[in-house]
Amino acid sequence: MYTAETMHILKALGVKNILFFLTVIAVVTVGSLIESPKEVVIHEPVINDAEILEIPATNIEEDVVIEEEVVLDTAPIPEETTPKAVVVPETPEETVEASEEEVIIVPATPKVETKSLNKINSEVAEATVNILCSSNGTGVLQSTTGSGVIIDPKGVIITNAHIAQYLLLKDYPSPRSIECTGRTGSPARAKYTLELLYISKEWVKEHAGDIRTAEPKGTGEHDFALLRVTGRTDPNASLPSSFPYVEASTDEIDFVVGEEMLVRSYPAGLLGGISIQKDLYAVATIVNIMKLYTFSSTNIDLISIGGSIAAQGGSSGGAVIDTDGKLRGIIVTSSREETTGERDLRAITLAHVERDLEEYENTTLGGLLSGDISAKAENFGLNKAPQLTKLLTDVLEK
Repeated sequence: MYTAETMHILKALGVKNILFFLTVIAVVTVGSLIESPKEVVIHEPVINDAEILEIPATNIEEDVVIEEEVVLDTAPIPEETTPKAVVVPETPEETVEASEEEVIIVPATPKVETKSLNKINSEVAEATVNILCSSNGTGVLQSTTGSGVIIDPKGVIITNAHIAQYLLLKDYPSPRSIECTGRTGSPARAKYTLELLYISKEWVKEHAGDIRTAEPKGTGEHDFALLRVTGRTDPNASLPSSFPYVEASTDEIDFVVGEEMLVRSYPAGLLGGISIQKDLYAVATIVNIMKLYTFSSTNIDLISIGGSIAAQGGSSGGAVIDTDGKLRGIIVTSSREETTGERDLRAITLAHVERDLEEYENTTLGGLLSGDISAKAENFGLNKAPQLTKLLTDVLEK
């Protein structure tokens, strides 16, 4: 019931003013119910050259260990050498001459079909994913974004440990505090639900203290993880019987300085939180290998691929693909110059991933991908993930 005084005020305001007043109240009320998109932060380690060394020509020898104190960039990158020709002397008495009727056919050298990196890019586009880990705001961590590559038709994604660590914290401090989804397309749209299949325990042990650091430093050593696609974000959609994927190559003998590589990722360093969620596009660019690096011996663990549009936060975990269409590495660190062209983007090789798995898990990348990966992911979640999660939560609770 309106009082006489209230009615007097309403008449004084007039009908138009009353309608305007009610509209303002409605807008404010509805606005308070709409949740603004969460801010997305990008954690991409800055290059730490103190613990890696370039492979100079004088050290390309088998089983040679470089001393701890080494000056970087002191020798040129090795060039390919041409093997010496071996001449086999002819033995006349053992030579068999062809008769006049005999026809000797020399087979033609088969032509090796090669593809352009542009064609390869179109073929691997659907295998590159954006990984968006969204925080519901109940914890101390913000949402973050990175890249990944599907490397198995069963739906296994390789990415960086510094991205996948958020899956270790999915239920901290409360259930479903963080949810990581795989997004595809340009712009990226949510498509897959994810779970951890494996994350390098060595990386978590060494870098748990960086979980709250805005710009952590790293070399890229051990910085990898494997995720498994568990379902679709759309409950009415089904998973494919076979996922688009890029074949992983753990070879390292044919890395050559100057070699062209295709980089494909979801760089987000120049975007804000809302744009990352709504307008994040995949980027593909052709780069050249600039330098080769090792963490402890003459093995090629890390490659420098210079500056490009991909040299931004969010490219971590992105694909580095050779001219055969095989995945040779994943982006891991970047320098912090003003422009992307001035920066140095680096990628760990899948050969490093293979050696790491052999040393610390007594398995190989192929071994992890074989068999029942659902059971392997469940086993990891029950028996290994809890200890690694505790390393991170201990830091967050300090």
